[in-house]
Amino acid sequence: MSKEENEAQSGVDHQESSPSFKHANALYNQYLSKDGFWATKVREAINDCLSETPPKILWHYCPLSAMNGILKSGKFFMGALSTMNDYKEGRWLRGRILERLNHASRQFVPYLDSTKIGFLLNPFILSLSEQGDLLSQWRAYASGGKGVALGLESSRLHIPAFRVEKEQMPGQTVLANVIYNEEVQENVVSRIVHIIDCLVKELHGFEYEAHRHPFIPMAAYINMYLHYVEPLFKNPAFREEGEWRIVYFPQSHLSSFLEPTKTELSEKDEAAALRFRFREDDIVPHFLFPKESNIQEMISEIMLGPTCKMDQIFLTLFLNSCGVSSCSINRSKASLR
Repeated sequence: MSKEENEAQSGVDHQESSPSFKHANALYNQYLSKDGFWATKVREAINDCLSETPPKILWHYCPLSAMNGILKSGKFFMGALSTMNDYKEGRWLRGRILERLNHASRQFVPYLDSTKIGFLLNPFILSLSEQGDLLSQWRAYASGGKGVALGLESSRLHIPAFRVEKEQMPGQTVLANVIYNEEVQENVVSRIVHIIDCLVKELHGFEYEAHRHPFIPMAAYINMYLHYVEPLFKNPAFREEGEWRIVYFPQSHLSSFLEPTKTELSEKDEAAALRFRFREDDIVPHFLFPKESNIQEMISEIMLGPTCKMDQIFLTLFLNSCGVSSCSINRSKASLR
């Protein structure tokens, strides 16, 4: 090792052994480590409001053309969180946190921004509803009531309930209820804000080199945590939907930050599984659900929309041709003209 390298290493060792860094490491362990007191409190607050038992039937509203594609292929499309109809998807919880930070804690925000996870693929979602005959759902997602709602028996989904654990979740597919309750959201937000406020307060007056500031790993940890829980939180204005979500967390990371033409998925199996469809002016990625089985095995009921004119006998013949059996067919009670 050269003289210059020895001096540089000595400086690093000296800085990491300094009282300020030891203090920062102690704070990290106390607040943010896997067994940290406040990280544990945040996990508990979220898990307490996640239902372990979904409704017997979960509903997917769709136009007839989508039903045709789903039943013939045996698969649903899982869309990227960023393509959902609520433009605050994946940003609602973060926005609430930033609103609550006091003036002193605002200095933590640039570190949150600079360490935000650069996943090439954010979580992918299949949206379901607790309600099988909801007028707003017919209007929004089933051709104004001309479509159907596919009733999936939750026990046949064969995926685990979402639980926020100590470990990361790449590659996992989970089922979770969306959290709309404002009191519950406030509880989670206040705990995360408390962590940030305490870190900022405790490290006030210490000096660090910009590129070695302890806020960097601390902010990175909080970003990683938010990446996995943000799909659970939604604007309370959507609470009527009673949404449940099947969520897939991709494994792939960015292999190129600066050259888009050379960007590729780091996981080859995942790259092979990713599909694309086109809108009028956009390209939309998606994964298929379920991976191993077919959706026909999970459907136990179909609800016809209030303005759907489909003949139930013809629908039954179609279902039989797609391999769907023992499926009851009902019609919406909504009096929509």
